[in-house]
This record gives sequence, C-alpha cells and structure tokens, in this order.
Amino acid sequence: GYTLMFCLGLGILCGAIGYLGSTLFVRRIYRNIKCD
Repeated sequence: GYTLMFCLGLGILCGAIGYLGSTLFVRRIYRNIKCD
C-alpha cells in the first residue's frame, strides 16, 4: 500500500540527492585540480 510507495519514493529521493551531491563534489574537485 502506501507504506511501500513511501519507502520507494524516499529511497529514490535519497539516491538522487546523493548522486547529484557526489557529482557536484567530483566536478568541483576536478575544477580545482585543473586550476592548479
């Protein structure tokens, strides 16, 4: 029911946030390395 949908939505949301965060973090590190 709703509990399963809520858990799935929460998992996808957390996964998306983690993925975007890590991508931005890696891009920032690469940019700093290129500048040096």
